[in-house]
Amino acid sequence: MAFALGWIVDIIGGGPAFLFRFSMVGVWWTFRAASSRVSTQSTMMRIPLAFVASLVESTIILTLLAIFGADNQRPLELASIVLPRAIGTAIAAPLVFALAHRLSSENSGPTASSNYSGNR
Repeated sequence: MAFALGWIVDIIGGGPAFLFRFSMVGVWWTFRAASSRVSTQSTMMRIPLAFVASLVESTIILTLLAIFGADNQRPLELASIVLPRAIGTAIAAPLVFALAHRLSSENSGPTASSNYSGNR
């Protein structure tokens, strides 16, 4: 899912090739490992984790833009929005996690094919 979302943002964003695909998959792997070591069941742990993940993703993107981008000043201009973006991500995290939990609980129920009882 991280790769697909990064691919879509790469197509729409117009940055260097594979920029968002690499950063989103990298952040997913990193914080998947971190969430296995830290309890992320409570909202009080999810908010800081989302904040730090957003900071890490922004750092990866700005670093890659500085290395591979056509304009070397662009990362410096974009650096001013890193903190507000991370704060916005942290504020929205509980809502996104609640929606993901609701969607996964709806999909984990019995399927329609398993409810079929055959001949009636």
